[in-house]
Parts: sequence; C-alpha cells; structure tokens
Amino acid sequence: MNKEYKKSNQIDEPPVPLADCIICAAGASRRMGEWKLSLPWFHPDWTGSPSVPFAVRAQPPDWPILPSHENWLVDAAVQSALSAGCRVILVTGFRGAELEERFAPWPNVCVVRNYRWETGMVSSVQAGLPYVQTPWFFVAHGDMPLISSRWYRSLFANRPLADGEDQASVLRPLYLSNKGQTKQPGHPVLFSASAIPLLQKAPEGDSLKPLLSRCQVRTIDTWDQGVIHDVDSLETYITALTLSQPSGDTPHPGAKVDPLGAMETRPAVSFLRLISGAPGSGKTTLLRREAFRSFINLIESNQVPSSLFVLISQVQIGQRTDGKAPGFDIEAFYQLPGGPISFFRQALCRPIGELRVPEPITLGPYQFDPEAFKNLEQWLNPVLEYAEPYRSIHVYIDELGKLELDQQRGLWPLVNRLVDQVVQAAAAGCSYELVCSVRKDSISQISSYLAAKGFRPVLFDLTEYSCSERSLRL
Repeated sequence: MNKEYKKSNQIDEPPVPLADCIICAAGASRRMGEWKLSLPWFHPDWTGSPSVPFAVRAQPPDWPILPSHENWLVDAAVQSALSAGCRVILVTGFRGAELEERFAPWPNVCVVRNYRWETGMVSSVQAGLPYVQTPWFFVAHGDMPLISSRWYRSLFANRPLADGEDQASVLRPLYLSNKGQTKQPGHPVLFSASAIPLLQKAPEGDSLKPLLSRCQVRTIDTWDQGVIHDVDSLETYITALTLSQPSGDTPHPGAKVDPLGAMETRPAVSFLRLISGAPGSGKTTLLRREAFRSFINLIESNQVPSSLFVLISQVQIGQRTDGKAPGFDIEAFYQLPGGPISFFRQALCRPIGELRVPEPITLGPYQFDPEAFKNLEQWLNPVLEYAEPYRSIHVYIDELGKLELDQQRGLWPLVNRLVDQVVQAAAAGCSYELVCSVRKDSISQISSYLAAKGFRPVLFDLTEYSCSERSLRL
C-alpha cells in the first residue's frame, strides 16, 4: 500500500483492542478561521493528555516560539479513545501530512488519508472503514476534546448482544438539557460491523442522519456536555477549555499548594512584546495562539478567578481567488476575575464599495466601520471600569497600524485605556502580559509610546523566519 496514503504505528498494540475507533480529522476549519485541530491544549501532566515522546510541556513565556510538538486539541480526542483501550483510525485530509507526521510515534494509531475530504465528513468515515478489524467500532471527531474515555467503555459495555432483525445496531449518548425537555444526539457513536455496507453506500455530505434512520439506534441519556461540544469558533474553543477544568478547588496533579491555599505551577512572569511582519506572515495567528497558551496557563495554575484576561484580534473572513482577503471581522473575549467569559464579534472592514455603513473610514483598499470600534469599547466597559484588585492582567491586541498610530482612530482610544490598566497593574506589583501585533512601519511609533509609559517592549519580527519554520510553530 502507498505509504503516503496510510501510515501506522503498531508498537505495543494490544492483541485485541476494545474496539476500533474512526476519528474524523480532515476538515479545513473554515468556520473557525484557523486550523482548529492544532489549537493549544493542556500540558500533559495536567489532564489525561498523551504521554508520548514528543508531547512536551510548553516552555515558559520567554518568547512566543514554542516547541512544535506541544499538546494540540486533536491530541485530547485521540488520547480519550486510546485510554479506553481502542485502536484509533485517524482520518486526515486538510494538512494531512502534518497529522501523519505527528501521530507516527503514537502506539495503536493508524493514520489514513482521505483525498475526498472536501465532499464532507461521510467520505472520511468511508475512508476509515477498510481498516476496521473489530466486530464493533466507534465514530468520533477530532474537534471534540471533551469526550471522556469512560464514554467509550460505557457504550461498549452496554452494546446489544445481537443486531435487530434486518437492522444494524447503533448506540450513542443522548444529551439532555432544559431539565430533559431538549435532547441532542452525541458522540462517540458505536456501530456494529453489520453497518459497514450501509456506511459505504451513504451519500456524500456532513451527516449520517439518513443512514441512522435505517439502523436500530439505542441511546444513553446524559447531562455531560462533552458528548455534543465540538470546537468550531473562538467561543466554543474557550468554552471547551473552561469546561475541562476540574470541579471544586482540588489541586491538579503536580500543583504546589502553599499554606494559604494558593496554587502555582510556574513562576509569574511580566513581559511586553511586539509582533511584526509582512502582511500574511502570521502575526494574528501567533498573537492568538500566545493568548490561548496564556489562558491555558491561568487555568492550570488556578489563577483565572484572580486574573483579568483580554484578547482582541482581527480575523480574515475567507479568501478570494486572487489571494486577497474579502474582509476582516473583529473578534474578542474577556474574563474579569471570578466572572463569566464574554465574547464579541462584528464585521470590521470590507473592500471599498462593499461596506454598507454610514461614514466609513477608508484606509488603503478597505473601508472600516467606525461603529465596530465604538461597540467594542462599549462591550469592554466592564473591564475598563473594573476597580477591584487582581493578581495578574493579560492583554493581547492585534493589528495596530496607520489608523491607530497615525490617525489616533480605530483601536487607539481602547489601546490607551488598556495600557493604562497594565501600567496600574505594574505599579501595584501585579504580574502582567501585554502583547501587540503591529505593522512594520509603525514599530518606532508604538515603541516610543510604550517607552513614555515606562515600558521597554521586546520586538519579534516574523519576517526573520521562513514559511516552513513558521508552519511548524504556529
């Protein structure tokens, strides 16, 4: 068989796995705006993350370039099935070579390439079917990191003894919400091998619902949100991180507890960074991932209840055939100490002539909606007016350019207020993080502004790294 199509590592594979598990991991994450399978996930000594040779702890925040083999979101989905005793058939498509390389050292993982991945999820299930070797098998998704390994064991233990008459057997979780008034089918789904011929003939698309109507489907009721929570947006990703926190105040493994009950897993570090580079070099991706890693660190060290966290980024919406961006949205979230997480997203700019708003701001080939900046500031008022003490403050701001630094418009009024928050935190002895991405021609202006505030930022220029180096790290 062509090695490019299928790669497998069978080292130490148990002779009889619980069941095979097809995990679909082929999509391009278009709704997310970035490749969600590689989003940062928790460090391996905090949750049930994989203990494989390259799953190393992310280094302290001396600088944003981290080991390329830090924990990814897809690792959690794969590890859950492995922990239950399954053999995983991981079906890739978009950026398949990266997943094949990543999972090559993992015992009991067979990686299969789906070259028809753009036709929908059904084709990925079909690509994995020839490698199923067990009488029962699961289907799950690589973007569902909250599925517990106990679901694989529980579903397998409750499988029917035999198929129904002329019908293949299927067993899956059924999520109950609104006091049981609403029911939503969940994952993983356990199929008997007799369903394989039906699956092979299923029509292309993203749903197996038509096929399931021809099977004998049984369900197990649950209030566990993990069986329905897939990651396809900033909000669902951050929510997944917060839902994965252990309940109560029990320290996580490896945490050091002082006599007063405060937990710490790494020393507090204060820093201010500027990220720069040519258009399309990955400034936004790097800034967002640094923010995500920082938020994960706060969760792991149990500092979220005493910290202020803000991320503001500009997200490209799709890509035109000429390679140019059809526009950008502004996307953000914040969490006040001890408070709920709040999310924001609004259309920010479109090519000239395509933005239907009164008095747009024209800059280069784009027109900006001034109301987007006003609405963002109004949404952030609870942060800007917050007066209670906090242990640390973390602010990540994307894309400061001519609009801000030449015209003092756009994000500039908000930047001033957020930087003042950081100045106050530093004066009070709190740890802080301030990271901004900035156009290359505006570096000197923002550096002078920050120097007047008493900060000496460290500059990281992405143009110093080749595209291949960046793809390994972002």
